[in-house]
Amino acid sequence: MANSISFEPMNLDHLRVMDEWKYNAYFPDFDLSAYHASHEKGLTPLPGPAGCEGFAVKDGEALIGLFEYYRDVDGQPEIGMALNPRFIYQGLGKQVMRAGIDFLLHQRDYRERFIYLTVAIKNVPAVRFYQKFGFSTYRDVVDQDGVITDLKMKYELRGA
Repeated sequence: MANSISFEPMNLDHLRVMDEWKYNAYFPDFDLSAYHASHEKGLTPLPGPAGCEGFAVKDGEALIGLFEYYRDVDGQPEIGMALNPRFIYQGLGKQVMRAGIDFLLHQRDYRERFIYLTVAIKNVPAVRFYQKFGFSTYRDVVDQDGVITDLKMKYELRGA
């Protein structure tokens, strides 16, 4: 797998496949409701959470992931990534992330120094993956009770 990774704007066919993805207890709430709301409004392609650009990640005809690009509430550029659960722990995560970064740099003319993301602290496999990839935590996100819920992470683009 991962010989010909491509990115297609999210559409209803992709959404229907992703609706079937089931994850473990670390990531039980794979939320596609923003894409469904976009479909109900008749938008095409389907914007995702926070109006993000969502892309189905494909390897040939196989739908292997979701890649998102958006600006958070502070205007900071962020990405989001989810791998089809059938392909987790098969080494595809690094390839999808590298392809996603390359896609941003070349297809979206991304010129920022860093790529940012937010990950739920309880999603331990994802936190470990991002750390191994080279992302570092720069801020904790805490709820009203002072409990850390998410990590803000960044990855420096060398030579960008």
